[in-house]
Amino acid sequence: MARLILVRHGETDWNVLGRAQGQMDQPLNERGLAQADLVGRYIRDHFDVQTTWSSDLTRCARTAQGLGAEVQLSKTIREI
Repeated sequence: MARLILVRHGETDWNVLGRAQGQMDQPLNERGLAQADLVGRYIRDHFDVQTTWSSDLTRCARTAQGLGAEVQLSKTIREI
């Protein structure tokens, strides 16, 4: 059975400040990098990921890198 797993990007400094990021390319902060590593480990340990799609924004792409499959980046799935 196919599954769709949705993962939100890790924390950025703008998340901490409560600022809307939209399509501004804010990087993950230290906590966000740790979150990305943790979710990546969990996904790899519990699922056989075949395909990973991510927004091309840095915070999203970095979060997706550890999920267990090559990441396909797309501008069309950025947040609105």
